[in-house]
Amino acid sequence: MDQRASEIILNVVRLLMLCEGVWESRELAMRWLKNTVPALGDVEPVSLLDIYEGRRWVSQVLAQIEQGQFC
Repeated sequence: MDQRASEIILNVVRLLMLCEGVWESRELAMRWLKNTVPALGDVEPVSLLDIYEGRRWVSQVLAQIEQGQFC
């Protein structure tokens, strides 16, 4: 595996850990990732994880949820 692929995998794992931390449950985190989210343009967060900008956008929304900016 090359360095770029390793960095992508590590980035996705960190994002999944953040998601679990925000929702305080792996099950709730997976449910959120697989449902459409208005703050993400009504797309499923999981569909955005394959590109850097998508992962960044999902991370930003999770940070806002954690701060209480979204319900």
